[in-house]
Amino acid sequence: MLRRTAKQEQNDGTSALTIVAILAASIYGGFFTAGMSVLIVAVLGLTSADSFTRLNALKQVLAFVVNVAAVLFLLWSGYVIWSAAAVMAVGALVGGALGGRLAAWMNPTLLRWIVVIAGASIAVVYWLNN
Repeated sequence: MLRRTAKQEQNDGTSALTIVAILAASIYGGFFTAGMSVLIVAVLGLTSADSFTRLNALKQVLAFVVNVAAVLFLLWSGYVIWSAAAVMAVGALVGGALGGRLAAWMNPTLLRWIVVIAGASIAVVYWLNN
């Protein structure tokens, strides 16, 4: 997925703006993970012509890297409640594995609409509960 031809790289939307937007979403995600994936896939969707399935896979890799970095930072903070962290880790692993398989199996248009509706719904819920 990350391997591209020179022509594809010129047209894939990898610009300074894209990199800055992904960096901002990653910093946000390292602090407050909720919604990070929606932000990343939105940036990728607006700046890349790749299929939604490929963008979702790249988003998964980026989210994994951000979460690993945040975990490594927090491991030594003394603020981790390990029982809760273990439950969340299992849920994240199962959800990530199942979500990736489901995304590869689903119709890309349907998947895109599900993500848009879920993202908009989550944004409204967070906005109303603020």
